[in-house]
Amino acid sequence: MIEIFLKILPVTIFIIATSITPGPNNIMLATSGANVGYKKSLSLLFGIAFGFLFFLLLTSFGFNLLFMKYPKLYFIFKIIGTLYLLYLAFSIITSALNNESVKILNFKNAIIFQFINPKVWGMAITSITSFSLSGNDYLTSAIMISFWFIVIYIPCGLIWILFGSLLKNKLLKNQKKYKQFNLLMGLLLILTACLIFVN
Repeated sequence: MIEIFLKILPVTIFIIATSITPGPNNIMLATSGANVGYKKSLSLLFGIAFGFLFFLLLTSFGFNLLFMKYPKLYFIFKIIGTLYLLYLAFSIITSALNNESVKILNFKNAIIFQFINPKVWGMAITSITSFSLSGNDYLTSAIMISFWFIVIYIPCGLIWILFGSLLKNKLLKNQKKYKQFNLLMGLLLILTACLIFVN
C-alpha cells in the first residue's frame, strides 16, 4: 500500500501543480466565468477535459513519438498553437475595447483547441513519459495516469470558473470594470503565449 502511494504521490503533485497554475485553458475558464457565469462555463470546462483526455490517451499510445521523430513538426504545431492563443487574446481585447460580448469557446472548439495548445502537449508528454511504468505495465499505467489527470483537472478548472464568476458577482458591477477585466485576461493570454513559445 505504501509503495502504491509513493508511486501515485509524485504524479498527483505534478498534476495539481500544472492544473491549478495559470495557462491558456484556465485563463479562458476565468474569463468565461466572469462573462457568462458558472453554469454556462461548464461546457467549456468539459470540452477542455474531454480534449485533454483524448490527447493524453493518444500520447499513451505513442503519439509523442511522432514529435520526437519529427521535431520540426512539433515546432510547426507550436507556432500554430501560439498564433491561435494570440488570436484568442486579441479577440478578447477587441471585444473589451468595443464593449462587445466576449466570445467563449464552445464544447467542440474547446476539444479542438487542446490539440494546438502547447501547454497541454508539455503536460501530457511529461506526465506520460516521466511517470508511466516500463515494460508490460506501460500501457496500463499510462492510461491510468491519463484518467487521473482529468479527475484532478476538473476540480482545478472549476476553481478558475468560480474565481471568474465571483468576480462577476462581487467586483465587476459595471461595463468599465468588465472592460478592464477582459483587457487584463487578453494581456495574460498574450504573455502566456509568449512564455510557452520561448520554452
